[in-house]
Amino acid sequence: ALKSTLQEGVNARVPGIEAAISTSEILLWSSSGRQACLEKSQPLNTTHLFGLGSIGKVFVAVVIFQLMEEKALTLSTNLAMVLER
Repeated sequence: ALKSTLQEGVNARVPGIEAAISTSEILLWSSSGRQACLEKSQPLNTTHLFGLGSIGKVFVAVVIFQLMEEKALTLSTNLAMVLER
């Protein structure tokens, strides 16, 4: 399913698309398509790195909610104290 989704992106002519599946120890699968740099017509490959941009906020929110479920944090927890641990 992931392969076909990547191909849909290539067919839709998105500038560049890449995906990977890994465990903490090993890369299981990766694929990419289209261009890394449109101005230079540089092809995208699986060694290119992308910035996370605003998606990092989503990851932080998920971890905070997980810690709240574990009763390790509340909405009134002083994060400076947590980061000192």
